Amino acid sequence: AFGAAGVVVLWLCCSLELVRGWLRVARYGTGSERRSVARHYTAMMVVSSAMLFVGLELLLSETGGASDFKSLAAAVVPTSAQSSIFLLLAVAIAIKAPVFPFHGWLPRVLEHGPVVGLGVFLVGIKLGLYLLLRIVVPLLPEALVTYHDVVVGFAIFGMVYGGLIALSQTDMRRLLAYASVSHVGVVILGVMSMNVYGLQGGYLQALSIGLAIAGLYFVAGFVHQRLGHTDSTRMGGLVQSTPLLAGAFLITAMAAVGLPGTSGFNGEHLIIIGAYKSHWG
Repeated sequence: AFGAAGVVVLWLCCSLELVRGWLRVARYGTGSERRSVARHYTAMMVVSSAMLFVGLELLLSETGGASDFKSLAAAVVPTSAQSSIFLLLAVAIAIKAPVFPFHGWLPRVLEHGPVVGLGVFLVGIKLGLYLLLRIVVPLLPEALVTYHDVVVGFAIFGMVYGGLIALSQTDMRRLLAYASVSHVGVVILGVMSMNVYGLQGGYLQALSIGLAIAGLYFVAGFVHQRLGHTDSTRMGGLVQSTPLLAGAFLITAMAAVGLPGTSGFNGEHLIIIGAYKSHWG
């Protein structure tokens, strides 16, 4: 998807993602509800792909049918059509990322999905950011201004909501799922700051999530393989039996919370600066 030269190939690549996701959950999942979870995940991704398809078709119809990004860069979308295209693309991106309140599939997938390799489901964050920066921001500026406060409100609420729900979790995989929802809110806030600090911070933070949170997913998978569960209330003393795993968990956790010197710091720092410059509140 990231190497696609036009929106048609981009949509096809985004849609093919759901086949891999369904297979991983339905066939290699560990939870008793893995098949129903796989169906739920597939249904959500189908809705996302359908809305993305309609939004992109409307975009192409308003720009003369040019589907390659080079031609689209010089196109002008009529103001009257921008709102409908923006809403379709925004919801499609919100489902894939996932952004509150379309995040419900992620905790279930991570709880009942495969033990190792859960980090692949974070690709939606990068795809969402890519679609925002590649299509929404340059081609739909008026709609972006119109719905700016609404999107920022969802991003901030998702940050707080995801963090608070994560604090109450006892299962490591569900905890990481809600932490990911919170991090997605941070990324969206950076992009919606609409300045160089926020945009660069959002980009760096998306890369950091792919490293740090995916690393924590791997640790959770290794713990599940050894203990048969990821219930933190039934764990203890793992640093004595698996010191290297505990060390890896500590380092990646510090990156996830943005400790200076780790991959998570620069992105979050720039997002804070960008958001403050956009609006001090």
